[in-house]
Amino acid sequence: MAIRQSRRKSDYGPIYKGHEGQWSWIAHRVTGVAIILFLFAHVIDTAVVGWGPNAYNRVVSVYENPLVRVLELGLVAAVLYHAIATATEPRQSAPVPERPAQRDFRGGRDRPVGGFELWTWLFMRISGLVLLVLAVGHVLIMHVVGKGVGRVNFGFVATRWQSPFWRTWDWALLVLALVHGINGLRVITLDYVRNAGARLLINMVFYVTGFVLFVLGTVIVFTFDPSKWPGYVH
Repeated sequence: MAIRQSRRKSDYGPIYKGHEGQWSWIAHRVTGVAIILFLFAHVIDTAVVGWGPNAYNRVVSVYENPLVRVLELGLVAAVLYHAIATATEPRQSAPVPERPAQRDFRGGRDRPVGGFELWTWLFMRISGLVLLVLAVGHVLIMHVVGKGVGRVNFGFVATRWQSPFWRTWDWALLVLALVHGINGLRVITLDYVRNAGARLLINMVFYVTGFVLFVLGTVIVFTFDPSKWPGYVH
């Protein structure tokens, strides 16, 4: 029983344990959490566009703050690092040793060999590469190029969303980023929360939050009608 329990606990908790991949692994997790938290906030502030120009313009005015502009550049760097780290993070293909004490963490966490975990592992890598284009492109287009964030207001969004292409772009970014981020939080929970009941509760909170934001974002993207506020579409 003691051996079985130790094996069960060895499946969770920090990996690398001081080896050469430790700091890159930590940075990967930290940037991932920072990105998903920004996404949660960004879905909500974008949804305010449905309340009209006055409400939306007040909310997005925060992006003109110099500190927020610096943080946005940090966000671009975090997305770039996180995507590259996801694609290059080493994985072991050998089976886990019979004795947990002999497990070598220097090569990274074992790559799943099948089932749900393998599909999520593949999804995280493929979606990470797609998000590298969608997310960085979104930040650069909306907040960096041209006049930068100063041009982002209700009229800008209303004009942009007249194009089905940009509505689809933003919705694809929403869906992939939410699923990618929520699954990343699930993996972090597996790393650190050993109690099965606590893991289930925490993951359910993540799932419900992701679903609510998905519904909110989808409704706003596809039902937003700027004709309700004439004069704002250029």
